[in-house]
Amino acid sequence: MNLYLTAVVDQLFKPDELPNINVYDLQKDDRFNLAKEAVRSKYELDDHNMNFEWPSLRETFLQKRRNLKTKFRKTT
Repeated sequence: MNLYLTAVVDQLFKPDELPNINVYDLQKDDRFNLAKEAVRSKYELDDHNMNFEWPSLRETFLQKRRNLKTKFRKTT
């Protein structure tokens, strides 16, 4: 699921957009919610299973954001 989520995130966000998104505004971002729904749909997760899996998937999303943020800091 983690690899699928990162692939979806790569499609939805430009590399320079993701590090600049405020973590507290993620719930309002349509692309973030679209990525969440894409995972739910792909793996046919019901609400219970999605609520169980989503915290670790969200952490995967945030780690990707942190990695890109670090990468951009090193290049500038």
